[in-house]
Amino acid sequence: RETEEIRDKVVLVGLNSPVLKKDENADEETMEELAALVSTAGAETIGMVMQNRPSPDPRTFIGEGKVEEVKVFCQANHASMVIFDNDLSPSQMRVLTEMLGVQVLDRCGLILDIFAQRAKTKEGRLQVELAQYKYLLPRLTGMWTHLERQAGTSGKGPIGSKGPGETQLETDRRHIHRKIDKLREDLEDVRRVRSTQRQQRLKNEIPVVAIVGYTNAGKSTLLNKLTGAGIPANNRLFDTLDTTSRLLTVSDTLDVVISDTVGFIRKLPHQLVEAFKATLEELEYADLLLHVIDVSNPEWKLQAQVVESLILELGIDNIDEHIRSLEKYLRSKIADLHLPVVQAKDEKHWGGMICVYYPPQREDDVVRILESHKIYGTMRGGYIRFGLEFYNTMEQMDIVSAALHEIDALAH
Repeated sequence: RETEEIRDKVVLVGLNSPVLKKDENADEETMEELAALVSTAGAETIGMVMQNRPSPDPRTFIGEGKVEEVKVFCQANHASMVIFDNDLSPSQMRVLTEMLGVQVLDRCGLILDIFAQRAKTKEGRLQVELAQYKYLLPRLTGMWTHLERQAGTSGKGPIGSKGPGETQLETDRRHIHRKIDKLREDLEDVRRVRSTQRQQRLKNEIPVVAIVGYTNAGKSTLLNKLTGAGIPANNRLFDTLDTTSRLLTVSDTLDVVISDTVGFIRKLPHQLVEAFKATLEELEYADLLLHVIDVSNPEWKLQAQVVESLILELGIDNIDEHIRSLEKYLRSKIADLHLPVVQAKDEKHWGGMICVYYPPQREDDVVRILESHKIYGTMRGGYIRFGLEFYNTMEQMDIVSAALHEIDALAH
């Protein structure tokens, strides 16, 4: 097998802070995943630095002392790049680049770079380019801050410095806005072509199965096994980016189109989710979503939750309908509970939530019951919150129901 040239020696940095949301924090698992992404991008991870702070530093994100520690490590080990597991603001990225003396990226920028390398089809390249420009646009100000600071807006800057920074910044902004508009037009053409193809499939009554799953879960391997597609299926993240569809003859009277879609990952840049809607909207028109889960991965439950949540974020109607039907089923199972049950909405849980109140004085017993049934809920202020998209079969709802009945018995 042909080996890829190592492009950069990379130091990974992650921040864990109580003020950040869970999916914004860095931990050992997300840092290991970031190292795998670095490998996919063709670089080498030579060190990891974790920082715990009460809150991120507005200027340097990790604090000047920790920045100096990272700088010394980079110089001693000849690192050429530092990549953060957290999202950085444009100004933080600029300050860190100046202080560290090497290129600085965040997780979002790294994933965009990988997608740019992997996109092969015209559609894939259009979608990645759109995502890259949307990522770049808010960072232009940081790139030109030194010129803006010279000129300012009051006209009191040095003679001859009025305008250059602003002029270049505005020129770049207009150029990128024009590029974004053009890419959106091109992607709309892609949507129209896909719509025509869908109409033809509907006319021919050919069912469509869309394979979904976490990146590197085995989607391409499954497609190859089922259809002999022969697409590359290497053991690395985002090895397959462009959608591949193949016809599977199930019987003399039944043909099925099976599509392998782009993989999901936690902290997936929202620019990519938005840009790839032209591809991912195919999921909405599929007759069946086949979710591939790699249960050999210790993080498989979390990975499955990430996939389900992102599918819901894309607004796939049949998934919403599925969640609603499961909610209705669960409510019928717990209708006899004495404990109050309420419906809640939470922006982090696209399928809505069920909140069940419990006797606070029996909290230890409640935790024991939940753990014995291997189900998870957020306990806060005397109630348990269950994100319904995380329990997506009737069998799982039966388990939740059994646990809630045990908790109900504690109070009566």
